[in-house]
Amino acid sequence: MPMQTGERISYDVYMRLMEKTAETAEKGEPEQKQKCKDFLTSIKVINPYLVNERSSMHKAGLYARIPEFLDMFHWTVKDLYAEFGVEISWFNNEPKEPEKGNDRPEKLANMCLSLEENARKKVLYMANELSPDWWKGLPKKPTARCISMITRYWDRVAILRGLGLPVYVTKGEMEQSAYSEVEITTVLAIMDRKGYTRLPTEALPRVSAYLGISLQWLMALDDEDYNNSVPVYTDDKITDAILTAYGFMGTIGRHTMDKAVEQLAEGGGAL
Repeated sequence: MPMQTGERISYDVYMRLMEKTAETAEKGEPEQKQKCKDFLTSIKVINPYLVNERSSMHKAGLYARIPEFLDMFHWTVKDLYAEFGVEISWFNNEPKEPEKGNDRPEKLANMCLSLEENARKKVLYMANELSPDWWKGLPKKPTARCISMITRYWDRVAILRGLGLPVYVTKGEMEQSAYSEVEITTVLAIMDRKGYTRLPTEALPRVSAYLGISLQWLMALDDEDYNNSVPVYTDDKITDAILTAYGFMGTIGRHTMDKAVEQLAEGGGAL
């Protein structure tokens, strides 16, 4: 496999994935064992228990390779985050008015799942038409995507306060802080206007939920061809692609989408 470029996942997440690779190569089903061995061969790692960041992080520790790990372990994205005690919640449909709740994305997903595949494809076309285009061409790098979203719509201080995080913190204060290393690094990444600090992988579900955008998009697991994407909220790639587009719609676009899909569901999929 050719060398891949992109953003690295957090080191702790990477190490757990490599440990799981070693475990599966030894104790998994025959097909899983072979996939793990082939993967380790492709990144030239003989013993993943002894792997370190310098030797192979640049080869394996990329968001672009997460789908390979999930396939090897028969995991979903929810399974991945469960390893770190992180629960994936629905993103807020009105992030700047949290009192309105976040039930609309879940309702939309359930209605889409009730439709036949051809009807869901119609909904996806509609979602892409109602959604702006700016987010579709961004690099597949979670931190860059997050900062682009913040720069366009948000105030950095307001986001940190909304997440319940300190507004200003230095690396030297980390050890004395009551906040975790993941939380401190999240603060540093959001306040870093030059983008030198990466958002921790463990923090992405919390950030995406608060900003009102799809975790699939923030993790760069989306694709212009939904067949090549990795679903996060459901088991259906089309529905997750719809949710990703939905997250970037304005209030009017979301209202239009909700009504149209509701009519589709009630009418048996006919527009």
